[in-house]
Amino acid sequence: PDELSDGKCDGVIARIETPKLARILAPMKLPIVDVSQFRLLPHLPFVDADDGAIARLAFSHFKERGFRHFAFVGNDVIGGSRHRRHAFEQLVKDACMACHSFTGKPRVGAPACYSLSPRELDRWIVRLPHPCAVFAAWDGFGRQVLYACKRAKLDVPDEISVIGVGDDSLEADLSPLPLSSIVPNAEGAGYSAAVLLDQLMAGQHHLSQHIALPPL
Repeated sequence: PDELSDGKCDGVIARIETPKLARILAPMKLPIVDVSQFRLLPHLPFVDADDGAIARLAFSHFKERGFRHFAFVGNDVIGGSRHRRHAFEQLVKDACMACHSFTGKPRVGAPACYSLSPRELDRWIVRLPHPCAVFAAWDGFGRQVLYACKRAKLDVPDEISVIGVGDDSLEADLSPLPLSSIVPNAEGAGYSAAVLLDQLMAGQHHLSQHIALPPL
């Protein structure tokens, strides 16, 4: 935006998800709050979802329903996905069970690294033990899992049960089957980012550099 180069900004809230945007913002002497999961400028204060709390909610949801086999689908390129995988795998391990994780590489040119290889996902999903509870790092990944189940003729939710994150109505509409989803506190994250930026602009630089909000 012209306002950045013209010096008309006093502070910035940014979703820093591309190296290009990171290069633009990195040298600027402005208060900046990052609201992205990618952490491309790790020295900046950031606001995001509490990935550990999200993983615990997913695990408890599945465990209460009697599942003994668990799986995770995501992409380790994205910090939030990686953190959710680590937390979920640890919860499953602590319960003396095994977690089957798929962290396939994104397709070349896929937007924001959210699109997984259908061929690799198809091969992986047919090898899962049944019934299996699959925790997807985001609703977009959950939608891709549901399509993989459809291609493999796996029954949902009897053979494969899926829960995503985001409460994304577009992903739900695009899914071949209804997708359960954990609701993050997105509005709270925006409010917290604005409060943090306001404090930074007022010269309060001793603040917490990371605000993590539990899901709703």
